[in-house]
Parts: sequence; structure tokens; C-alpha cells
Amino acid sequence: MDDDLFLDTILNAAADARKVLRLRERYSQSPDHPIVPAIRETEYLKGFLLEVLP
Repeated sequence: MDDDLFLDTILNAAADARKVLRLRERYSQSPDHPIVPAIRETEYLKGFLLEVLP
């Protein structure tokens, strides 16, 4: 799952729950596991730090 689809899924779930989120940080694997743009599978770890706004 690419970043855009992952974040879109999270935002759709937040909308269903009637919550507004703020993206604080994006996470990926450490530099010793390089991402090769031509090989999408090399970006295998991803995460987001999201804040639920009042």
C-alpha cells in the first residue's frame, strides 16, 4: 500500500468517525534500508503521527 492510499484510508475512517486529523509527522524505514523509487516494494515501512483536533 503506498503512502497516499494509506493516508486516504485513515482520513476516510476519521471522516466516518466525524473526526478531524492533523498530520504531525510521517515515518519510514531507517536510512540503512534505502528506498529505490523504481522498486515500490523497497518502501515497506510507513507510519503517520496524527493528532485528533477538538
